[in-house]
Amino acid sequence: MANFKEFKQKINATIVPICKGKIYLESRKADYIDLAYLVQDEDCEYVFDFIEIAARNKEELADKILQEMYKRGFSTSALEFLSSNKYNLEYSFLSNDDWFLSNQVMVLVKGDITADNDFRRDDNFKGQWFSDSKESDLIVNIEQFEKIKEMKGYFKGQ
Repeated sequence: MANFKEFKQKINATIVPICKGKIYLESRKADYIDLAYLVQDEDCEYVFDFIEIAARNKEELADKILQEMYKRGFSTSALEFLSSNKYNLEYSFLSNDDWFLSNQVMVLVKGDITADNDFRRDDNFKGQWFSDSKESDLIVNIEQFEKIKEMKGYFKGQ
């Protein structure tokens, strides 16, 4: 009989920073598209995507979110977990790898934009704030973006 192992928890989180009716998306030059958002500029195409973070538990996730948000010039004051009730079992009897019980969650991160000279900012991170206006019309393939707006209505009353 095969050796069974204890499962470890893993949270795969899609981070959605929101502030004053706007949503933050990461920016990178388009070389491939995978569930991201394509914005066409005069010079080139950019991909805007949500921030993805993995952690072992909610405490570690909160720590990573705080660090990642400050790097992007965003102070976090509240996290709202939009959890799914679906968990995946990641295991193999053929390898010595750890076994994981993983859960994919979406986390709405609420807070404020920090000062431009905040020492915790990292210029290597590029992103853009989008509002529910003409800006969001630039985004191609916005099904997930629309789903978030419907689920939380975050553009209203933020």
